[in-house]
Amino acid sequence: MGISDNTHSKRTIVSLIKGLRPQIPATVLIVSDEETRSHSFYDIVHEQGCMYLAGASVKGASLYDIYSDFKAASFKNSETQTFLRTVVALIDLSMKYRDVSGWFPKLLLNSIYITDNHSTITYLPYSLIDYLNTFYEDDMRQVLYYPAMIHRTASIKKEKSSRVENEGLLTDELLFSRILARLIYLFLTKNRRMNASGIEQSVYNSRVYYLKTEMNDMPNGLADTLWNIMHGKEMQLAFLRGALVSSMVDETDTERIDKIPFSRRRGIISCKAGISAFFSRRWKLLLIVLILLGIVFYLLSDVMMSRRREDYTAGLAPRQVVELYFSAINTLDLYYLDAIYYKRSGKRVKDELSTVYVMLKMESAFGKTLVHPDEIANTEYDPQVHTVFGIRDLELDQIENDAEPVFRARYTRVISSEESLHETVMEETIQLQFIDDHWYITKSERSIRSEGSHMRENQ
Repeated sequence: MGISDNTHSKRTIVSLIKGLRPQIPATVLIVSDEETRSHSFYDIVHEQGCMYLAGASVKGASLYDIYSDFKAASFKNSETQTFLRTVVALIDLSMKYRDVSGWFPKLLLNSIYITDNHSTITYLPYSLIDYLNTFYEDDMRQVLYYPAMIHRTASIKKEKSSRVENEGLLTDELLFSRILARLIYLFLTKNRRMNASGIEQSVYNSRVYYLKTEMNDMPNGLADTLWNIMHGKEMQLAFLRGALVSSMVDETDTERIDKIPFSRRRGIISCKAGISAFFSRRWKLLLIVLILLGIVFYLLSDVMMSRRREDYTAGLAPRQVVELYFSAINTLDLYYLDAIYYKRSGKRVKDELSTVYVMLKMESAFGKTLVHPDEIANTEYDPQVHTVFGIRDLELDQIENDAEPVFRARYTRVISSEESLHETVMEETIQLQFIDDHWYITKSERSIRSEGSHMRENQ
């Protein structure tokens, strides 16, 4: 079983034995070239710290053992050829299995044992092995289940297919052909599922590549057959078997990698998968992209507008400039704000208002209505409908009246935040200078006096 006192706790082993009891006795089907016979597991043995199933004698190596030992990095070598003969034997003896039982075996890699000469295959009962597999690590289960589970996630959910009858019996030859294609693909891509850091990627998250880009000495016929099956084309077992047998006797020279169809090249497949993954998460990422584009657009337009800026402050007195400043904040008019400050003064305020502007405009683009806090009461605020920003209760006093007048303002800034209206009482000191026949704000300092949120009441 591969389960012992060294690998699992005593509590886990007790739980395993309790769950196994209803599975015993379990029928084991042994299929060879000459005959088909059945045996059974009739007991559970816990001996010398290890778990065993007593009864049927299992000969050969499991598909999982063969997979673990498989090291071939090219197609035309003895190891790959031996594996292909294993698959051909699996096709032939599974057809005999179907003739006896009425259905094909479900290929869990640790439920199929094959002798070295490929003459005998032992099929362990699916339900028993499926139960035992719940005690293995998820990475191992991903490999064990990959061929049999066409539509499967890392949580090892069972496949839902119209070709599998209500009782879960696999009767469709076309589906079994696809399962075998996935088995071949699993083996032949074993050494190529590495990310940039050299770490093996999840089996289920691996993209389906054209195998000739993985092994460029693979015959075109087999590569095309596996590509078609892996992408849903229905093929009889005889056709898959024929492609396997032909590939084992094909002695043609290695074909150039540049003959691979454009749509099947690794880079194109990766690009398509990346685009698909992007759009599958678009409800998150598109908003971020739009915000970034909005900021870039604002910065570019700001540069362009600075070259032809209108003279908004011509003839205005210092108090009028300050009043225009708060009007620009209240209406999120970034052009007025830029004209009021002298050169790069007020960069922090302008950056902050630019961010608020983009965020609120994005919400408006998704159907929300932008309103001023004076236009809506707390009880009327609906976060699904409204987006709120503005200042109210403005009090403005001039505290210095010399060559560089200074004003002090006190006001409440209101902005919508999730389910509430966030209010901040601010105090700001503003200093102006008369430069080039205009009054400009050259310095402003703000401080927070108090803040709080008003939650929307349930109606």
